[in-house]
Amino acid sequence: MGHPPLEFSDCYEDSPDFRERLKCYELELERTSKFLKDVIKDGNSVINAIKGYSVAVQKFSQTLSVFQFDFIGDSLTDDEMNIAESFQEFAGLLQEVEDDRMMLVGYQQHLLDPHTIRGGNKRKPNWNWLPGVNSVSGLVLL
Repeated sequence: MGHPPLEFSDCYEDSPDFRERLKCYELELERTSKFLKDVIKDGNSVINAIKGYSVAVQKFSQTLSVFQFDFIGDSLTDDEMNIAESFQEFAGLLQEVEDDRMMLVGYQQHLLDPHTIRGGNKRKPNWNWLPGVNSVSGLVLL
């Protein structure tokens, strides 16, 4: 829904119509402010849930990576060696996924920082902490 424009000359007259239009703008600003606060709050909740999930996956990955069969006799069977090797390989893949997920979470946290949203930080953002990003251009390097 669009709002009628506020004319500078109307503020001198201070008419009831001008005050009504001004009130519409104030209500819209309050609604937008509440929406942005909810986005930040919900986004932070999602990030915290992702962090908890990531910790659980990393623990699972660590458990898989240290798994060893106790063998009876001289050596492990081929199946036992394949299973142990598969667990370690799967653990490595899980760890890579979680490392990338945490990189994205760091980026999301930066985007949901209220100072970033409000424009409180007028400096150019420093992306050096993000692997693969050229700090000069902000382009992703592959």
